[in-house]
Amino acid sequence: MKAVRWTSGDKPGLELHDEPVPTPGRHEVMIRVHAASLNYRDQAILDGQYGGPTQKNGVPLSDGAGEVVAVGDSVTRAKVGDRVTAGCHPHWIGGPRVRSISWIASA
Repeated sequence: MKAVRWTSGDKPGLELHDEPVPTPGRHEVMIRVHAASLNYRDQAILDGQYGGPTQKNGVPLSDGAGEVVAVGDSVTRAKVGDRVTAGCHPHWIGGPRVRSISWIASA
């Protein structure tokens, strides 16, 4: 599969990689991405202006949508075939938005 990842080093950038298709871990789902976009958060990371945590060599995907194609053994809230979206707040599932990341409050 193809994956775009952050580059390491003094100045962040993006690189295209060929990678094996992963197998989801116990609490993970694998999603076939149908639509993706880069947004302000992704650009802020590239510019070194993002104040929140990032994953080294992570995939820049602040917004996306797709379909669950595999689930880990302990996954109970999603099943193969579910349509899903990805966003900047993966643990927020409802209710008022909590402004816990500093750049959101100043954006």
